[in-house]
Amino acid sequence: MNLGASRTSINRTLALLVASMVCAAPPGAHSGEVSPPISREEASARLERRSMVAPARTTISSDYLSQRIEWLRLKDPRHGRALVYLDGLIGARYDPFLLDAWLDGLYDGVVVVGMPGDLVVSYFGNPLSRVNVVYEGVPAQEWGVRLLPHRIEKVTVAGGKVVRVRS
Repeated sequence: MNLGASRTSINRTLALLVASMVCAAPPGAHSGEVSPPISREEASARLERRSMVAPARTTISSDYLSQRIEWLRLKDPRHGRALVYLDGLIGARYDPFLLDAWLDGLYDGVVVVGMPGDLVVSYFGNPLSRVNVVYEGVPAQEWGVRLLPHRIEKVTVAGGKVVRVRS
């Protein structure tokens, strides 16, 4: 592709973007109203503003995670050891999105792939059974874990982390 063709492609994409923004009614507009056309510069500025705002909406603070742990503590105070473990993971700067997913799982009473085996044991208790297996060529253990709503799941743990969950 030559430079002229790529520039034409970029201009066409920008024109489609501007056209889609022109057709979108502004908030509060009535169905019969048409928004005024905007320039390329305005469309570019809108895109820039959106890209600057996006990271703020995709971050999770440690305060938020600590608050979620407290909600879990209020829901079921018997699992204090697991919640202290999670607090430690926050302090160790673990990936907040993983921690948030694990908190969702614990709140719902399920094991989530990626959870540390220690977290599973500290929240759900010792496994009912442990069987040595090989998972994708790696030595692992398959645990029978009693979940809170009286269900038992088979949880495969390799390298200290949950790699598979089956009912």
